[in-house]
Amino acid sequence: TQFDRIYHLAAWTRAGDFCARRGGDQWIINQQINTNVLAFWARKQPQARLVAFGTSVSYPKEVPLTEENYMQGTPIDRYYAYAMSKRMLLAGLQSLHRQYGLEYNYIIPSTLYGPDYHLDGRPLHFIYDLIRKIIRGQRYGDPVVLWGDGHQKRELVYVEDFIRILDALVEKTRNDLFNVGAGEEHSIREFASIICEQVGFPAERIEYDTGGFVGARSKILCVDKARNVLGDYPVRPLRDGLCETIRWAIEAGLHELES
Repeated sequence: TQFDRIYHLAAWTRAGDFCARRGGDQWIINQQINTNVLAFWARKQPQARLVAFGTSVSYPKEVPLTEENYMQGTPIDRYYAYAMSKRMLLAGLQSLHRQYGLEYNYIIPSTLYGPDYHLDGRPLHFIYDLIRKIIRGQRYGDPVVLWGDGHQKRELVYVEDFIRILDALVEKTRNDLFNVGAGEEHSIREFASIICEQVGFPAERIEYDTGGFVGARSKILCVDKARNVLGDYPVRPLRDGLCETIRWAIEAGLHELES
C-alpha cells in the first residue's frame, strides 16, 4: 500500500509532573519512536508527505514563541528531554528532506481541548482537571483548590478548529513548521469563571494555592505565520468551546474520576 500522507502524532508523555520525573525514559522512548517512524517513511513510503507534531515546550524561555525561535536556546528544564526529542524530530525531517527530497509538515499545536478526551485514569490536562474539580464542587461539595494565584495565562485551541487549520496548512504548504493556536490567552481565573457559570458553582468559593507549581506565567503561540498563509483563520470563541466541552464532560462522567 502506498500512502499520500503519514500523520505522526505518537509520543510518550503525560500531563502533570511526568516530564520532570521521567526525563531519561522519555528521551530514549521518544527518540526510538521518532527514529522508527522516520526510517519507515524514508525506506518504505518516500512518496508520502509526513505530517508530524512538535510541542510548545520546545521553545526556550523569555523569547517570543515564533517559529524562527523554535530551535534556539534551551527549553525549560522541567520539560527538557521531551522538548529536545521533539526538536530532534524536526531535525530528522529537515535532514531527510535535504538528502532525499522527502516532503513534510511540522505543526506545533497549542493546548487542544474539546469533547472526547481520555477518561482512562491518566493525568488530566489542566482544563479538564479544572472542569472536573468545579463539577465535583457543585455536585458533592468538594473543595476546589487551584494551583497558583489564578492570574497565570494559558492558550487553548478547540480541537475541530485545529484540525481545519492543520488540513489547510498541509494543502497549502510543505517543508516548513507552523504554530497553530487560538492566537489569544486567558487567565486561569477566566477559565474558572466560565466553568462556574455553566455548572452553577460560586466562583468565590475557589481557593488558590499560591505555593503550588504554576509553570510559566504566560504562554501563547504566535500564529501570524499561519494567518498570513491561510488568510481565513477562524477559531471559535472560548466560551462556546468550553460550553460544548462541559456538556460532554457531564454526560461522560468526567467528574466521577478521582484526583
